[in-house]
Amino acid sequence: MRITMSMIQERYKNNLNSSKTLYEKYALRATTTRAYDKPSDDPLNCARSYDVQQSITMNNTYQSNISSIEDTQNTADSILSSMYTTLNSTIKTQLEGITSSSSQSDRNTLADTLLSARDSLVSNMNSSAAGKYLFAGSASESVPFTVDSDGNLLYRGINVNTGKNSNGACETISAGDKDIQINFGKTIGDKLNGYKISVSVDGSATDNTASVDTDNKTISITMAKDSTKGDLQDVLNGTDTSTVLTTALNTTSLSDIDLSGITLSGITYTKSDKLDPSYTDSGTEGITDIVSLKDLANEKVYVDIGLGMTQNEDGSLNEQSAYNTASPGISFLGYGHNDDGVNENMYSLLTDMASTLKNTSLSGQDLVDTMDPLSNSFTDSLNNMYSQHSKLGTDMKSLETTQTYLSGLNTNLVTEESAIANVSPFTAITDWSQQVYFYKAALQVGTQLLQPSLIDYMS
Repeated sequence: MRITMSMIQERYKNNLNSSKTLYEKYALRATTTRAYDKPSDDPLNCARSYDVQQSITMNNTYQSNISSIEDTQNTADSILSSMYTTLNSTIKTQLEGITSSSSQSDRNTLADTLLSARDSLVSNMNSSAAGKYLFAGSASESVPFTVDSDGNLLYRGINVNTGKNSNGACETISAGDKDIQINFGKTIGDKLNGYKISVSVDGSATDNTASVDTDNKTISITMAKDSTKGDLQDVLNGTDTSTVLTTALNTTSLSDIDLSGITLSGITYTKSDKLDPSYTDSGTEGITDIVSLKDLANEKVYVDIGLGMTQNEDGSLNEQSAYNTASPGISFLGYGHNDDGVNENMYSLLTDMASTLKNTSLSGQDLVDTMDPLSNSFTDSLNNMYSQHSKLGTDMKSLETTQTYLSGLNTNLVTEESAIANVSPFTAITDWSQQVYFYKAALQVGTQLLQPSLIDYMS
């Protein structure tokens, strides 16, 4: 086979272009230290790198969640520390000053001091940070504690001693772990106590319907396919529900009842979300204006901080796999009554003790005997606050440990990602230097191989 000069020139040109391409590639690598420029250069390591980058992003999110939680709980911890110190000092001083020989003037002074401490409780427990109320449980956007016209302390509208809901009756319906609370409002009040409500989605239905079974005290609502929680809100505020409630309450008119007061709420409630196939009563009492104070005190709001966030076999959240950020105020102040019928809420106890001190009909041993059960209950409630505060401290320590772990994990992930997607500067510069040498050598070979011809000189 005859090798012509044009063939040599063509082959040389192709090889020189290849050498120039490698030269430019390694020049870029020396600048960026990236191991590859596009996924096709190294598909396997590119996929590994994406996985690690996703882990880094998630890890940063977890650390951000923890930082936000730490800021909030540090503030709560400081408030609780101050409250406990003040209450412990105040009650100790007041009780030491109560003797059978105390004058009414002294008693009135002590009572006013207790009332001052009582009022500061509400202010402290209504503290907020970053637009969220610290001690409101899951309803962190609303003021948790208020006092009604009779002087009763309310937590989210619920009497802390009796559990009576001043906002009227309500019921929580559930589909799996997704809850919706239906609040029937003040005008309906407790008129529907004992009824149960169910909501279902009929894939073949085109209209939303409501019906009532007065014998079994059941209100049933059937929603059309693809209905949202906002659609359910509209049905509850509509004429069909008005007719159903008229039958349920055995009245001829509901003109005095404001259906607009019926609202939906709950952690998982979002108007645009589609309804699940079936929601049923999550409790045994049905609609009621009496709320479980214990459930409120044990309310949970979980946040993913990188512990896995898994579910149990029944579909519920594994509480060990997420962090509970809720701090319900009544879990610190106490709620309900003890076995002797004495209030266990510190606000109420301070009110009762002040009222006892100002009661002029009590004196001597009668005063001491009346104060004893109140002071004993207050001591128990104060110990409960200390216990709950200690638990918060333990949780915060756990949070700090998790933050330290995630910080170390982030360092390892960044190192791993760098090992996959980058080369060392020394290696990158060495490779580039070799390509510079190869390219220059190719140019020098070309000057020797491609000698000028007579035609070149003539041109």
